[in-house]
Amino acid sequence: MAGGAQAQTAVGGIEVRGASAGGLSLTAPADGGSRLNLTPLETPASIEILSGDAIRAKGDLALSDAIARSTGVVQQNNPGNGSTASFAARGFSGVGSVKILLDGMSLFVGAGTVTFPFDTWTVDRVEVLKGPASVMFGQGAIGGSVNVVPKRPSFTGRTYDFQVGVGSFRTYRIGVGTGGPLSDTVAYRVDASRVGSDGYVDRGGNSSWALSGAITWRPRENLSFTVSDDYGDQKPMRYFGVPLIGGKVDDRSRELNYNVFDAVMRFKDNAGQLRAEWEPSAGVKVRNSLYLLNTKRQWRNAESYFYDPASRTVDRTDYIPIQHDERQIGDTFDLSFKGRLGAMENNLLVGAEANRIRFEHTNDGFPGTTVTLPVFDFQPGLYDERGDYRPRFRTRSRQEALFAEDQLKITPQVSLVGGLRYDHYRVRRQDLVAGREVVNKTLQNTSWRLGAVYQPTPNLSLYAQYATGSDHLGSLVTMSAGQVPFELSTGHQYEAGVKGLFLGGRGEWTVAAYKIVKNKLLTRVSTSPTLTQQVGRRSSKGLEASVAVQLGGGWSLDANGTVLEARYDDFTDFVSGVGVSRNGKTPPNVPEKSGNLWLSWRIVPAVRLYGGVRYVGRQYGDNANSAALILPAYTVVDAGLEWRLRDNLALNAQLFNAFDEVYGTNAYNDEQWILGKPRSFEVRLNGRF
Repeated sequence: MAGGAQAQTAVGGIEVRGASAGGLSLTAPADGGSRLNLTPLETPASIEILSGDAIRAKGDLALSDAIARSTGVVQQNNPGNGSTASFAARGFSGVGSVKILLDGMSLFVGAGTVTFPFDTWTVDRVEVLKGPASVMFGQGAIGGSVNVVPKRPSFTGRTYDFQVGVGSFRTYRIGVGTGGPLSDTVAYRVDASRVGSDGYVDRGGNSSWALSGAITWRPRENLSFTVSDDYGDQKPMRYFGVPLIGGKVDDRSRELNYNVFDAVMRFKDNAGQLRAEWEPSAGVKVRNSLYLLNTKRQWRNAESYFYDPASRTVDRTDYIPIQHDERQIGDTFDLSFKGRLGAMENNLLVGAEANRIRFEHTNDGFPGTTVTLPVFDFQPGLYDERGDYRPRFRTRSRQEALFAEDQLKITPQVSLVGGLRYDHYRVRRQDLVAGREVVNKTLQNTSWRLGAVYQPTPNLSLYAQYATGSDHLGSLVTMSAGQVPFELSTGHQYEAGVKGLFLGGRGEWTVAAYKIVKNKLLTRVSTSPTLTQQVGRRSSKGLEASVAVQLGGGWSLDANGTVLEARYDDFTDFVSGVGVSRNGKTPPNVPEKSGNLWLSWRIVPAVRLYGGVRYVGRQYGDNANSAALILPAYTVVDAGLEWRLRDNLALNAQLFNAFDEVYGTNAYNDEQWILGKPRSFEVRLNGRF
């Protein structure tokens, strides 16, 4: 149910009383929307808080599935971008436009890839901010940002949690966790998750470990230190989709895997943090976070498959071995003051941030092997490309930022909320083959936002905001020599909306309208199409709405939807030596309609039925909006039954993709789709003691 209400709610698949049901959580403070400890009702922007308990109660055991239930956010994961954290929001897509954070730490994207976090078992909550978030987190967030907050220590009592589950495709999952006080001054939290499956395609085996631990020392009521570590080790399904045959998916290829037999894909991530919080006096708070992030990724696959209608065979190409080694060390400091400016309440925060990122990329030079296979009855073969596998380039990047936020309450009902941030970046890239520096680039950007909130009653907010943002043309820390002449793309957004609580706090609702314009896209010069200039522009405008409500009689409802129009305003393509205008076309990988519906019915105290519908509209596969390259809309239905064996123990049986919809989640290239999971079944036992 809606945040802040005291009612029955699902916690790890178990109904308990007196807890927040997740929903929209409009009355819960969210660091993902403001550092000022504002609630979504007080923030002039669209932000949703997804509680970890509500996520797990819906059966969303992959983090990307949970995030994609939020308003207007669609997952677009594929093995090339890390299979974890690529989304489209408000007309912009990819890891460079929707930013992922871990407990407030910005994860700098290397070579278009983010692989952590991925498992919902260790998650306390997820905060989803829609629209430009550069004022909060720097470049790379024109479409939005997602802050994943792991479970952390609590002094309110010791708990023990577990989850075990088995399902289709020999899937299994085990989760355990415990936390609570060790003394009056020390508390802990430890969680671990193991997941494995044979996968829903040939040779689709996959597995993962997720571990999270933290200790908080609170020597005084106004002073605390928390040391935490979050670790993930993934071996994802080594699957890059199927080739289209006649522009469609042939049912006979639905379970086929065209990758090589000895394919490799593994991602290992570790994030350590030391956080200190001190309140030296009333209204003054000091916070500092020092963190170290390490990532090691490896791929060795044959990734692209093209159907040849003349020979009725498949050409398998893009034999690609790659390794990423990335290390990021950073520190974020802020100082906040609560006081008065004349007769008005004022909440001011100032701070600074610095990061150092080292990235090394290894490959074999991509010799260009192509192998021809029968369409259906084939032997996968082995990885047979043998190029010179060695480190190719290394980058060292620096980032420094200064930021400030302020909330000024002009009256008890009217407040102004603003923010300002300056970022400075320097990227140096060394070509390890040629032995020389090929990039030494400095970039900078100042972003700001200003909004107003009017609350005629404590449970209703009307707001409007203007915000600016910036994106890099690719991944900032892996900038290539060809990108050196160009600057950051910039953008701005106008947004207005209404949000509130109703039915005595048992329901919440939001409506938002927005327009985003992004400038400085790379576009061809129409009179000289071999030349590129940074003058392009694209835009999106849309409406979003959401509602979460306890209806009575054991019924609850969560629903959201969005419609938008995304367009190129000034963009020229290069086609067969000729410049072709794409003005008015929809950018690729941008669904213009999406929605989610979730219903739950407590039939009797021990039995609950639940189910959900996820709809994603069609997406174009190229800038020309070619009819042959459209990724069709799809609708997926899930349903389940919960049997509460005891107050703290529940058994769930859940059916995913109940109508066995055949759909593509991602167009990996022009003629190849990654298919979603077919109908599957899972049984889970959850407990909390």
